[in-house]
Amino acid sequence: MDVHAVILRVIEGDVEAFSEIVHTFHVSVGNVIAATFPNATRVEELAQETFVRAYFQLSNFDLDRPFWFWLRGIARNVVREALRAESRNAARREAFAEALLLDEAERELEQSRGGAEEETSLRALQECLNALPEKSRHLVELFHKDGLSSSEIAKRLGRGASAIRNALVRVRHALRDCVQSRLQPEVP
Repeated sequence: MDVHAVILRVIEGDVEAFSEIVHTFHVSVGNVIAATFPNATRVEELAQETFVRAYFQLSNFDLDRPFWFWLRGIARNVVREALRAESRNAARREAFAEALLLDEAERELEQSRGGAEEETSLRALQECLNALPEKSRHLVELFHKDGLSSSEIAKRLGRGASAIRNALVRVRHALRDCVQSRLQPEVP
């Protein structure tokens, strides 16, 4: 296939001729994308996006240059944009999860007070914090005292962010139970 001749046909209005370009380069474009995104469905979506962009930018293509390099550049840009979008979405999901964790912690602390004096509740919380295993206490300090995100803690400790979030939830539940038990009036 003479790619340049097909490009000229497309530019002159033969929309169907573009399918020849797609057919010829589909596997190659897919390979460029699959190097970053191994999911076949995602590869297909991004390949389709690559060909749509190429179609609309075809009039800007320099016929003196190799078409594959130009098309590969579009595919790489599509991959970069997809990675940026996924990174933004992951950061949003993490921020949301951490906001939920903080809300839950505040709610649990309020519930644990159950009408008791704030000073008594804080003393009970401090005693429960001191009774935690060292690793658990360290997680709480990194998250609440130092203000680190679960991702930052995970990087610092060489663990996954979801493992850190799960550990924080377990520690919070343990603290809640401990504080509640200390605030319960002793029954003779």
